[in-house]
Amino acid sequence: MDAQKIAVAVKNAIMGELRDEFKEFRAEVRGQLDGFKLAIDTMNKRLDGIESRVGNIERSKSFEFADR
Repeated sequence: MDAQKIAVAVKNAIMGELRDEFKEFRAEVRGQLDGFKLAIDTMNKRLDGIESRVGNIERSKSFEFADR
């Protein structure tokens, strides 16, 4: 086997390993981002609920003052 074939074989082996590691890394990052998205969506829903309740309280207070 000549040196060129050995170099190509080594290069292909290294590139294959790097490709596999990158796929695993990408899957991990994607999973973490999905987790962050879920947490952010949940927080947004909770904040929407809080804003709605505060708005209801403010409206009920303004009606109380209008009745006086």
